[in-house]
Amino acid sequence: MTDQKGLNFSVGPCKFFLSLLGIWPDIEGKQNCMKNVHFLIPAFVMFYFCSFVQTIKAIQVRSNLNAVLTILTTSDISVTIGLVKLVSLWYHRKVLGSLINFMTEDWKNSIGSELETMWKNAKLGRLTSIIIIALAEGTIVSYSVLSCLLIMSNVKQQKLEYNATVYRPLYFDGNFLYDVQKSPIFEIIWIFQFLSSFFAASSFSAIDGFFSVLVLHLCGNLHNLNEYIRMFLKETKTESDEFFMKQLGKIVNRHEQLKMFSDSIENSFNFMFLLQLLTTSLILCLQGYQFVLITTTEDTMSLFELLFLFYYIMCFNFSIFMYCFVAEILRKESMDTGNAVLESDWYELTYRKAKNLILIIARAQQPFEIRAGKFITFSLGLYCSILKNSGGYLSALLAVKDRLTN
Repeated sequence: MTDQKGLNFSVGPCKFFLSLLGIWPDIEGKQNCMKNVHFLIPAFVMFYFCSFVQTIKAIQVRSNLNAVLTILTTSDISVTIGLVKLVSLWYHRKVLGSLINFMTEDWKNSIGSELETMWKNAKLGRLTSIIIIALAEGTIVSYSVLSCLLIMSNVKQQKLEYNATVYRPLYFDGNFLYDVQKSPIFEIIWIFQFLSSFFAASSFSAIDGFFSVLVLHLCGNLHNLNEYIRMFLKETKTESDEFFMKQLGKIVNRHEQLKMFSDSIENSFNFMFLLQLLTTSLILCLQGYQFVLITTTEDTMSLFELLFLFYYIMCFNFSIFMYCFVAEILRKESMDTGNAVLESDWYELTYRKAKNLILIIARAQQPFEIRAGKFITFSLGLYCSILKNSGGYLSALLAVKDRLTN
């Protein structure tokens, strides 16, 4: 049961939310109509009650910069990203199911120090999953409280006015083709918009957590392979050339398996990550702009808006940082494969044995990388570049605002 315990421990938080959305990869590769219907429900709720109506609203108020920015920063972009992630993971469910099967076999075949490395990375993967999920769900909780307080404030204020029509703001400001202020239409739409935000946050965060678990599992396997190479070169100095070549072939095959695992991860996640990267600098810039607006105006709701923006900014920041962090670890571990050979006593081997080690060194010259859209490589340098660009865009936006107000 050690294999199942370790696997369930690492993917537990992600599996709960992805199963709730109907997109957890089926390990046995079996699909049925009910699972497809399950997936379509959150997808439709996110699209209709948030992305569609908010995009139309943003087009209608395009002459009002602050209104457009509020719509974009509140939910339109982030929910759309969550929707794209949801559809993308569902589309690649068979490939991801095979990766889970691969992970199961790795847990079964790991013993001793290898198992310790697997558990270490499983704990780190679970921790990153919990953090990103907590930040995303915290964003929803803070915004829900803010929305409820806005409704109560509007109702209380307008009831004090004689014959005033009570206006109740929706959870998300959107353009519907019918009167949404009537009961129970308002309550129904409010609930579905809340669900759309919950589905988007769950999709956004759980998929990120699942990605981190997959990459860190791959890093653990690479680390174990590097340690095995070091041990192999020490213990086979006196073995026959035939035995040496047979074991070397196993190492090359294992490295090829891990390379295929890495490619499968990249192929499954690269499109959704490309969309997120293209919008991240803009989102961080707009969120910073909203933060400045709130802190420079006096409003009784500012505290709750600041809390919402804090969670929102931290969620996006940690998400991008996590991509770059685990990708940096993956690159390092894959480069260490060649170092494991170079740092060994290879010069004590026979000419024929040492010559064949070039195969491993040559393969290690191309490190494992995770790329968005297959051309933007995740790294800590990329993360710093995103923050720098966001700061530059924010400065330009504030300069335009000051010029317009003056």
